[in-house]
Amino acid sequence: MKRIQLIYPPFGALSFPSIGLSILKAQLVALGHDCRISYLNFAFLDHLPGDLVEQLVCFDLITRRNELGMGDWAFVEAVHGADIARTLDDRFWQSLADHDDAGRLMDVCAAAREAVEPFLNESVNTIDWSEVAVLGLHSIFNQTLASIAIAQRAKAVNPSLVVLFGGPSMQGEVGEEVLRSFAAVDYVVQGEAETVIGKAIGHAMAGEDLADLPGVISRIAEAGGTSVKLRTVPPVLVEDMDSVPLPDYSDYFDRFDGHGYEAHFKPFIPIENARGCWWGAKQHCTFCGLNGETMKFRSKSASRVLDDIERLIARHGLRDLTCVDSILDPSYFRTLLPELARRRLDLSIFYEVKANLNREQVTLLADAGVRLLQPGLEHLSTEVLQLMRKGTSFLQNVQFLKWAQERRLTVFWSVLYGFPGEEWQYYEPLPARMRMLSHLFPPKALVQVRADRFSPLHADWRALGLAAIRPGSGYRHLYPFDDARLARLAYHFDYDYADRPSDLNGRIQAALQPAIDAWNQSYFAGAATLEVWSSPSRVLIRDRRQEGPERLFVLEERAAELYRWCDCVRGRRSALAFYDGQLQRPGQMALDAYLRITDDDLAIDAVLAANSAAALGRPSKTLPASVDAETALQWLENRGLIAREGDRILALACRRDPLRHDRTDAADLRDLVNMSATRRLQLEGVEGLLVTPD
Repeated sequence: MKRIQLIYPPFGALSFPSIGLSILKAQLVALGHDCRISYLNFAFLDHLPGDLVEQLVCFDLITRRNELGMGDWAFVEAVHGADIARTLDDRFWQSLADHDDAGRLMDVCAAAREAVEPFLNESVNTIDWSEVAVLGLHSIFNQTLASIAIAQRAKAVNPSLVVLFGGPSMQGEVGEEVLRSFAAVDYVVQGEAETVIGKAIGHAMAGEDLADLPGVISRIAEAGGTSVKLRTVPPVLVEDMDSVPLPDYSDYFDRFDGHGYEAHFKPFIPIENARGCWWGAKQHCTFCGLNGETMKFRSKSASRVLDDIERLIARHGLRDLTCVDSILDPSYFRTLLPELARRRLDLSIFYEVKANLNREQVTLLADAGVRLLQPGLEHLSTEVLQLMRKGTSFLQNVQFLKWAQERRLTVFWSVLYGFPGEEWQYYEPLPARMRMLSHLFPPKALVQVRADRFSPLHADWRALGLAAIRPGSGYRHLYPFDDARLARLAYHFDYDYADRPSDLNGRIQAALQPAIDAWNQSYFAGAATLEVWSSPSRVLIRDRRQEGPERLFVLEERAAELYRWCDCVRGRRSALAFYDGQLQRPGQMALDAYLRITDDDLAIDAVLAANSAAALGRPSKTLPASVDAETALQWLENRGLIAREGDRILALACRRDPLRHDRTDAADLRDLVNMSATRRLQLEGVEGLLVTPD
């Protein structure tokens, strides 16, 4: 029986297997087919010059700078021929010349192009194509021309081979244009292939046409016709996510093991718990082109997810998981996450979430083993977030960052700019805000928004304030096609604004890039912290966000209660009412403070004593309980201890674990207890207890 050959081409990621191909393999094997996946991304890596470290650096640069199209460009000559490549190459080199690292980019691209021919020869020659009936190629955005080149070589060896293309970059009219333009591709499968792959392979193995199957684009034969006509059948979505098989990652790990890769990076396991985006189905973020025509949100049951995780851990011995979902299913806070926390599987999970989570939800994520989060923050201006249709605000984003920081969670985010309708006044406060937030996880980069295919900025560009859109300039050095064909192939689009000051983007870059650089430098050097210790009677805040000596602030009684209460975003009026309400219980507050000596009391005393003894910085500043509410809020805001936007308020300091102390040896811990011995011994007269420091 002939087999099915699936290929994951360059420049797919090296550190994890393809979940899409691995699901299809599991499904086909269950149907009785012989199916294998070849990870030709590793094969290409092996053909790059230098030792393994140099090869990995080169490969990584190509994948990180995806917007330049370097991965696709490497295969231009193999796909289009030398004559066409010469013209396209001239455009490509010119496009690189303006970059600061142009020399390095050109060297890497030249090395990649040089590796293509030996890579293709070896990859084609190592597969016995006479034994293969169907070739399936998976394409993301830097893999299209590599996939076409591989298909062309395989077809030349075995003309009867049925070649299927699929993957995220083949959706919509892109897949149609690929099929129209490249004869080596027989069919393009769009949408979620699990619904059709069994029938598609059955038809192909039997020599039957796939044209009537859902999600399949095929050619229509016309006698004497000069144009290529296509037939497209709409795809069908997977409605029952529990029906999707467990991915078979064996081919990836067979390729990974024994080549020395493990000395340079650790692989992790992709898991899929849901498809679509429940937020996008309500309100599509203007810049987001993900999910394409599959926005409807569907998720697996918690029991199925738990079973998948435990089976994958047992199979591969790895506990680093990356969830490929576009957004977390909110129901998992009631089902999946509590059970993961209970099982204590020692996981490290990456998840994409929405930023409007509460403290308990962030805590539960951490307890469940989530260590890396992509919360879609995107900005620190509520006005710009509204232009994006994010459904969040500046203070909600800061609140999320604060709670994530307290649980030592890594947060992946960037600041997006360039949205139609922006004004300079939205950006003017941001450098100061970034300095105020330097104790929280910083944005990775400042990125100008793109009009990606399937996003509202692409579909509704006029209504959203653009004057024109056109294929990204990089496509002109990848394909020898006219503008209309490029527009059908492109995923990334350039644009012109209908009404925007010509210097606004430059002003934004000049203001924000240095602030983001400084934020990253300060945060990752461990220099910037803003921490709060809280006891029944007082709050101590230690501020190390600025250069020079640290600052200590003590908030007493109802001022301390106010700061604790503003741990989440509060309205100004409710904050004032809460503060004034504390006047009704001063006696109770004093008694609570007297009776409840805690580890935080010890920690506060230790920090204050250490500050006094070592003459660290300025003397601590105290906000007494006697001041009125407006004065208290202004005092906190002037010192950058709260953030205010309109009538909304948020405390900025991160809760300090009382058991975490800068000095951890036994003698210092004894000193810490002795500093509060007098206060502890006062409890003897109240509760009949005797507290003796050890």
